[in-house]
Order: sequence, then C-alpha cells, then structure tokens
Amino acid sequence: MSSILVSIFSKYFDASLKSSFVILIIILLRFVFKRFPKRAIAVLWTVVWIRLLIPVPIRANFSFIPKKAAETIITETVNNQNDLQLIIAVIWSVLFIALVLYAVISALLLRRRFKRISDNAYAPLDRARRVIRMYSCIGISSAFVYGVFRPFIVLPEELKQEDSRCIILHEATHIRRFDPLKKILAYLACAIHWFNPLVWLAFRLFNNDIEMACDETVLRFAEISPIVYSQALLNSTAQRKGILHVSFGAGSVGARIRNILCRDIASPAKLTLLTIICTLVTCMLLFDPPKAVSVIPREDIE
Repeated sequence: MSSILVSIFSKYFDASLKSSFVILIIILLRFVFKRFPKRAIAVLWTVVWIRLLIPVPIRANFSFIPKKAAETIITETVNNQNDLQLIIAVIWSVLFIALVLYAVISALLLRRRFKRISDNAYAPLDRARRVIRMYSCIGISSAFVYGVFRPFIVLPEELKQEDSRCIILHEATHIRRFDPLKKILAYLACAIHWFNPLVWLAFRLFNNDIEMACDETVLRFAEISPIVYSQALLNSTAQRKGILHVSFGAGSVGARIRNILCRDIASPAKLTLLTIICTLVTCMLLFDPPKAVSVIPREDIE
C-alpha cells in the first residue's frame, strides 16, 4: 500500500514540474495577446488541467516541451523507497483530502441557505433555450452558478433591478460554456498539486480569463452598454462564498472593467488568426516529445 502511494505521488510530482513549464508559456502568451479576445486564451488553460489531472504523458513528434524537461524527474522512486518519501507522500495525500473536503463541505453548507425563485427562466444567448432554475440567498453580494449537471443561478436577495439583466446574462453564459465543470476540475488539480505555487497562480488567472470571456460574450451578443455593465459589476463585487462557483463579481474587477471599457472589436481575420495560433499551441503544449532511443553498440551485445 505504501509503495502505491509513493508511486502515485511521484507521478503527480513529475507532472507538476512539467506543467509548470506549460503554465509559464501560457502566462507569456496572455501578455503577448492581451489585446485579443479572452475566450480564445481561456481555452489554453484546459491543457494545464489535463496535464495536471492525468499524469501519464502523451507523446508526439511536435511539442513545445523540451526533451530534458519531459524526462522523468523522479526515477526509481518505488525501488529505492525510504521513510522520508513515504512521509512526504502521506502529508501530500492528507492535505489533498483536506482541501477536497473543505470545498465540498463549504458547498453543502451554502446550499442550505438557498430559496427557490423561479423555474421559468430561459438561458439567454442559448439556442437550445434551456430552462434555468433560479434561487436567492441571504448574505451574498454577487450572483453565482451552483451545480454541475443541473446548474442553476443563485441571486442575492437585495439585487438592483437595473443590474439583474447583466447578471443573469453573464451567469447563463457561464452555464452555456460549461465553466462550472471547468472550475471544479481546475480546483481538483490545485488540490492535487497544492505544493506548487504556479498551479495556484494558474487557477487565479484562469478565473480571471473565464470571467472576461463571459463579459465579452454578453457585450457582443446583447444590447447592453459597457458603462451599464461595468456599473453592475461594481455593484456586485463578490464576497468569498465558495471556491467552486463561478460568480458575476469574481476575478479582478478592475482588470475586467478595463477590459470592458477598452476592448477592441476583433475583426474576423484577427479572430481566425488567434484561433489558429491557440489550436497549434494547445496541441504542442498537450504532448510530450518522444522518448530518446538509446543505441547499444554491437560489441557490447556480443
């Protein structure tokens, strides 16, 4: 049992080190393409969560990962197992379980405070016209989406009428983009790799990017003034009520307002270029380079 635990930890530790290189590349790309729409940049974070959650390398001839970085960092861990390795693996597993339990218990306690409002609201910006349930909750200042398989919108009890349309459009866009599921998987990756500060930084930047992507989508398809939307955002600055939920007032509010007021209307050519670049980068970051084949001299074989 102890050897299995050490083996699992070593695989995730190795994946964490490799993924750190991917995180740094995406941070660089965010800076280079900071004037581009965030919905394309947000897709790149999916690569990070896949690599962190699935520690088995997928190899291909095209990869941004250097061969030396792709080599296994920890070798012969199980065969040379000692007490220190076992202690580290136990501490890692205990803190991982604690982080998961904290998120689950917080979500369940928050669920007890919801009160049903409506079952007749349709998802704006959604061609399928899916029905979205709505609840209210005491003691929150910002709306958020709760749940994964049957998500619903939770609204604060004291909500200004002029802000409600912006908020519902934003949260419905989160549901349409499956952001609640993405955020839960991202938090699970953070819980597994709690020892890596770059993973927590990636989680924070990922939250900012998906919020900005929803802002851009709402302003693109709905007839809402950027000034009105920004005011609704200021009125709904989120309190920390659950790490697993996507919230209208979450993320860096100042950065989101700057992105809203100073956003460029991307041309079709610009969007096509960004889509091609992000697709190529996603493929190259997802895969590890092939293993080097060692050649044994003939005289050694004889």
